[in-house]
Amino acid sequence: MTDLPGVPNTLIPDNFIVPLELNLPELILRKLTPFYTELDYEAVMSCKKHLRQVFAKEDTWPADNLTLEEDRLDLIWHEDEFSRRSSFTYTVLSPSAERLLGAVYIFPPQLAEYDAEVYLWIRENELINGFDKLLYRATKDWLSKSWPFTNPAFPGRDIPWKDWAGKSITQVATHR
Repeated sequence: MTDLPGVPNTLIPDNFIVPLELNLPELILRKLTPFYTELDYEAVMSCKKHLRQVFAKEDTWPADNLTLEEDRLDLIWHEDEFSRRSSFTYTVLSPSAERLLGAVYIFPPQLAEYDAEVYLWIRENELINGFDKLLYRATKDWLSKSWPFTNPAFPGRDIPWKDWAGKSITQVATHR
């Protein structure tokens, strides 16, 4: 990993083969691309208040007036970050891949004691089905078995917001 001006940071070693998806009986995690813009936009806009608690205790993303085009640009940004290996965003889909249920974000850590920052969300109306807990457990298991991380941070989950001293919200809010 590098930290030199003009050299892109990478979150993972150059020889690591990044998984493009994770298939579970209840849901699918798949690399987020602009292909999912309409599904993503509908999911994001349907649970704005809920999402404003995912990346920080009080966040402003998504804005009430977020447009489909702005969401598409966000997805293009995420795809570019994925290609540069600087962060990895996955859409969470229903088993039929017809409905977007949420997302998983793997970002570089803001605090030295962690090797990644992980944020995830599931649609509010899926919370009663236990999908949030399922996605959280599945993501932790996937990271420990299929990724090179030994100590990923889950701000707002494993680490209460009051204890989280990182400034990752700047990165997340700019390019969710």
